[in-house]
Amino acid sequence: MFLGAATLYSSFQPMPETELASGIQASWDHMILFVAGHIHRHRRRYVDGCLEITARGLDPDKAIGDLPGISLLESSKHGEWSEQFYPWPSTVQLLPADLPDGIAPVGWSIHGDPVDAARETFDFGLSCVELRPRDLDFSRHALADALQRLRDGGPLFLSYHLPSLTWNPASNRIEGEDTLRSHLDCALDSGVNSLTIHVPQAPAFDMERIEGDVILPTALYREFEAVYARLFRDPAREGIRIAIENIHNAPGTPVNAPHRKFATKIDEYLRWIDAVTRIMNMNDIPEAMVGSLFDIGHARNNGGDLDNMQPLCDWYARLGRRILGYHIHQVDTHPETGKLSNHREVASFFSRRISYAGFLWAWSTHQITRAPLFIEVRDDEARRNTALRFKQLFENAHHITEAVDLPDRPTIGK
Repeated sequence: MFLGAATLYSSFQPMPETELASGIQASWDHMILFVAGHIHRHRRRYVDGCLEITARGLDPDKAIGDLPGISLLESSKHGEWSEQFYPWPSTVQLLPADLPDGIAPVGWSIHGDPVDAARETFDFGLSCVELRPRDLDFSRHALADALQRLRDGGPLFLSYHLPSLTWNPASNRIEGEDTLRSHLDCALDSGVNSLTIHVPQAPAFDMERIEGDVILPTALYREFEAVYARLFRDPAREGIRIAIENIHNAPGTPVNAPHRKFATKIDEYLRWIDAVTRIMNMNDIPEAMVGSLFDIGHARNNGGDLDNMQPLCDWYARLGRRILGYHIHQVDTHPETGKLSNHREVASFFSRRISYAGFLWAWSTHQITRAPLFIEVRDDEARRNTALRFKQLFENAHHITEAVDLPDRPTIGK
């Protein structure tokens, strides 16, 4: 018997409703096997003397502990069951990445002092780094020296995460342009390959309106377009990537809440990327590279309902080859607040909230771009651990041809 994500098997037969109440205990007493899914992990235990087996199932984005797959359960003797796990038999091709020769795709995104970030990147042997200084009170000369040392060591892919642009309804204006422009000047002086900018920080209902079956941009939408045009047309003309990052809602945000953030739905996000591309074309920059900086954790922790309405596989399928880079982290329980939080360590490729089995499959098949993987984990040690996990994955790519060859799989079941 092959079992997928959620299957129930027992020895008792259905009974009429009138007999259900009196017969339920007797039926339970005669149950020989209970099989289910839903929890996305394998588990084998006895409940009141009945063997219970939960199957991991076939959802690659929620496969906890190992690859997704199916189970074959067989009984050669009454009350005794054996289980054979058949993991997802997909091929894996991690390299080459969609980057210039000599640049491995694994890097990181570090908040704080960019000089320290550049120095640590050199020491760790990475070719990709995203700088994200909180302010500009560091030595530009020291940063130039640290970046030159990186470039002297080999090809470098350099990104700079810019501050956000925010709509303030109290002042009736878009705020943050001057601060962003100061950081943009620093980024251009540093010779960046890519700029990361969040989608406009504004409620979705202030950015678009619906007339009949047509979705139309508001005046505020047009204002944000104009700001993006002012800020990014010159960098785009120089061949610098404009990578627009998706954001997430606060926990429990209903889909139709008036405060739901703009572009937290995939279709809104894609429309904004299209809009920025269009304004670049209107400025005679048809070659502008505008796309997504896809934050996987944000997509997985997007307020509640949207987590299930927009599973990660939908993000992969719809963003696809429009992705210019990734923010990689886990979503996990915060040790102090007890709530789900972003930017946690990826302790396994098959962790509880985000399994990277689906991501690695989409990467391998070119469904998504093989762009830079910026590890965005806040804790320094956890960031290094996560970067090392991905770095070693790609360093051993030539030994990995099938999904069963991936690391972090349990010894039992291979």
